[in-house]
Amino acid sequence: TNADLHLTYVGNRFDWGFPSATKMSDYELVDLRLTHDINDHFQVFVEGKNLLDEKYQEIRGYGTLGRTFYTGVRFGF
Repeated sequence: TNADLHLTYVGNRFDWGFPSATKMSDYELVDLRLTHDINDHFQVFVEGKNLLDEKYQEIRGYGTLGRTFYTGVRFGF
């Protein structure tokens, strides 16, 4: 079983769009992934992104997802 905690901080920056530059706010993201190998070929996973439900924009005017969760099975050979 593996756990992966990912912390991302993006500081204040400018969006240089038309008609002028706009200062964008800083934000922090927290993501967590848990995986477990069933055998040599199968792995199950659970992943949570933006766990703190941060409201942010990477580009002015374009929304981003709030708190989201994924689960699944991977197969390899």
